Amino acid sequence: MIDTPIIAKMTGYTRHVIADCTQYTMELLIRPDADLDGTVRAFDLDANSYLTLNGWLWTFEDAEPAAECVTINFVRAAHPGLEC
Repeated sequence: MIDTPIIAKMTGYTRHVIADCTQYTMELLIRPDADLDGTVRAFDLDANSYLTLNGWLWTFEDAEPAAECVTINFVRAAHPGLEC
Protein backbone atom coordinates (compact mmCIF):
# COMPACT_ATOMS: atom_id res chain seq x y z
CA MET A 1 0.00 0.00 0.00
CA ILE A 2 1.24 3.48 -0.85
CA ASP A 3 1.07 5.84 2.12
CA THR A 4 0.36 9.51 1.44
CA PRO A 5 -0.86 12.42 3.56
CA ILE A 6 -4.20 12.34 1.72
CA ILE A 7 -4.74 8.67 2.64
CA ALA A 8 -3.67 9.40 6.23
CA LYS A 9 -6.22 12.22 6.46
CA MET A 10 -8.96 10.06 4.94
CA THR A 11 -8.30 7.45 7.65
CA GLY A 12 -8.58 9.97 10.50
CA TYR A 13 -5.06 11.35 10.94
CA THR A 14 -6.15 14.99 10.62
CA ARG A 15 -4.32 16.85 13.40
CA HIS A 16 -1.07 18.37 12.08
CA VAL A 17 1.56 18.63 14.83
CA ILE A 18 5.26 19.22 15.35
CA ALA A 19 6.70 16.57 17.68
CA ASP A 20 9.99 17.29 19.43
CA CYS A 21 12.32 15.42 21.78
CA THR A 22 15.94 16.10 22.63
CA GLN A 23 17.29 14.54 19.42
CA TYR A 24 14.53 14.74 16.80
CA THR A 25 11.85 17.07 15.48
CA MET A 26 9.17 15.62 13.22
CA GLU A 27 6.14 16.92 11.36
CA LEU A 28 3.29 14.47 11.93
CA LEU A 29 -0.39 13.83 11.40
CA ILE A 30 -2.17 12.27 14.37
CA ARG A 31 -5.77 11.50 15.25
CA PRO A 32 -7.49 14.42 17.01
CA ASP A 33 -8.28 12.23 20.03
CA ALA A 34 -4.75 10.77 20.38
CA ASP A 35 -3.54 10.34 23.98
CA LEU A 36 -0.29 12.30 23.86
CA ASP A 37 0.80 10.90 27.24
CA GLY A 38 0.53 7.31 25.99
CA THR A 39 1.51 5.41 22.89
CA VAL A 40 0.82 7.59 19.83
CA ARG A 41 0.31 6.26 16.31
CA ALA A 42 1.25 8.93 13.76
CA PHE A 43 1.88 9.57 10.09
CA ASP A 44 5.34 11.05 9.44
CA LEU A 45 5.00 13.72 6.74
CA ASP A 46 8.71 13.61 5.85
CA ALA A 47 9.02 9.82 5.49
CA ASN A 48 5.45 9.22 4.22
CA SER A 49 5.04 6.33 6.63
CA TYR A 50 3.28 5.45 9.87
CA LEU A 51 5.16 5.18 13.15
CA THR A 52 4.49 4.73 16.84
CA LEU A 53 5.87 7.07 19.51
CA ASN A 54 5.96 6.96 23.29
CA GLY A 55 4.14 10.24 23.79
CA TRP A 56 5.56 10.93 27.24
CA LEU A 57 9.03 11.34 25.69
CA TRP A 58 7.89 14.04 23.23
CA THR A 59 6.39 17.51 23.25
CA PHE A 60 3.65 18.19 20.72
CA GLU A 61 2.59 21.54 19.29
CA ASP A 62 -0.10 22.16 16.71
CA ALA A 63 1.48 23.18 13.41
CA GLU A 64 0.55 26.45 11.78
CA PRO A 65 -2.01 26.01 8.99
CA ALA A 66 -0.52 26.00 5.51
CA ALA A 67 -0.88 29.23 3.56
CA GLU A 68 -2.08 27.31 0.52
CA CYS A 69 -3.64 23.88 0.37
CA VAL A 70 -3.97 21.88 -2.83
CA THR A 71 -6.32 18.90 -2.90
CA ILE A 72 -7.18 16.69 -5.83
CA ASN A 73 -10.77 17.53 -6.81
CA PHE A 74 -12.02 13.97 -7.21
CA VAL A 75 -10.77 13.08 -3.71
CA ARG A 76 -12.62 16.03 -2.22
CA ALA A 77 -15.77 15.11 -4.16
CA ALA A 78 -15.59 11.53 -2.89
CA HIS A 79 -14.87 12.66 0.69
CA PRO A 80 -16.67 15.97 1.33
CA GLY A 81 -15.47 16.14 4.97
CA LEU A 82 -11.80 15.97 3.99
CA GLU A 83 -9.98 19.15 4.97
CA CYS A 84 -6.52 20.36 4.05
